[in-house]
Amino acid sequence: GGRVPARACRDSRSLGFLDRGKLLKIGVSGGSVQALSDAPGSVGGTWNRDGVILFGGDRATIQSLSGEAGGGEIELTGFALYNAGSLVFRLHARARGVRIRYPEGVSTVADASLNFTGTEERSMLAGSVTILRAGINLQSDFSSFLAKSAQPVRIG
Repeated sequence: GGRVPARACRDSRSLGFLDRGKLLKIGVSGGSVQALSDAPGSVGGTWNRDGVILFGGDRATIQSLSGEAGGGEIELTGFALYNAGSLVFRLHARARGVRIRYPEGVSTVADASLNFTGTEERSMLAGSVTILRAGINLQSDFSSFLAKSAQPVRIG
C-alpha cells in the first residue's frame, strides 16, 4: 500500500503516517523514521506515549492503550467493528493495583483481567478480580454497609 497523508502528533513535535502496512512517525525537525506498530489494512491511526489506536474502514483496533486510575495501572486492547448496521466488539482490560472507593467508607485495592465481548443486542463481561486489600473507615455506618451488601444485585 501507499502512504497515507501525514498528520501532526498532539505534541507538535512529530508527524505520523501509514506506509506499507505500518504506522510510522518522524520528528518535524527531521531525523529517522520510527515504526510505532503494524497497521495492515488501516486508513488512519492515532497514538501518544501511552497507546496506539488504528482505524481501517469499519473497524477501530486498540493495539495498546494504557493509563493510571486510582493509583494503579490500566491497559486496554481490543477492537470495535461496525458492519451492516451492527456493532461488534471485543475489549480486554487489565488493571493492577487500582483503588476503588465504593461504597462510601470502603476502600479496596484490586487487580483485574476483564473481557467485554458482544454486540449491541447481546454482550458479556467475564474475567477475574483479585482483592489485594480492603479497608473500612470506622467513622462509617458499618451496619448499613452490611445491610446493603446482603441485597441482591438488580439488573435491568
